Amino acid sequence: MKKLIAMLVAVCMLLSATCMQAFAAAPSFSDVPADHWAYDAVEYAAGKGWVNGVSDGIYNPNGSVTGAQWMTMLTRAFFNSNNEVGELQPGEAWYQPYLDVAEFFRLVDKDWSGVQSNLLNPISRYDMATLIYNTISNMTGIGGKADPSEIGDWNQIPAKYQDAVAVAYEAGILVGTNDNGDFSGARSMTRAQAAIVLMRLDEYIYGDEQA
Repeated sequence: MKKLIAMLVAVCMLLSATCMQAFAAAPSFSDVPADHWAYDAVEYAAGKGWVNGVSDGIYNPNGSVTGAQWMTMLTRAFFNSNNEVGELQPGEAWYQPYLDVAEFFRLVDKDWSGVQSNLLNPISRYDMATLIYNTISNMTGIGGKADPSEIGDWNQIPAKYQDAVAVAYEAGILVGTNDNGDFSGARSMTRAQAAIVLMRLDEYIYGDEQA
């Protein structure tokens, strides 16, 4: 009798674990199925609360990322550990609570955030690199920089972005866009790519094995 009970308990535990695994494996977004190239990153970032869908069950992986959205993602991921983000006040832009925290921690400076087009338009890879650089500087301090020879279009990168690009390259957070290793800083990133960059940055800062 005891053997039968033990067997039944084991079967129940196995079935329960199987059901939990099946549930956990279900995609969060219908447009980012399990075979999507960015599935793991999107699921990871969404599970952490860094990114949201654009509507119920839709992530829009090919959509562009605005400056305000990228700032918000980084703030959620790295600058809200003590619930610093406050409540949205009447009449404020949706991103204002995140902007307040981002400016406090110097993730962004007011020369950048004070230009509305920087917040509302798709963010360039140059500015993404700058915010990544500021995040690393705040969280861990700046480490190494990539050798300029590794970046195909280094001579076309404006001087004010070069440190940020070199640090992001060396950390493996941003990579080249072609076989020549060009940074292509004027381009923007998609929402799928943003999730991958967030996951890489999290792994760089925290050494998160799950990432």
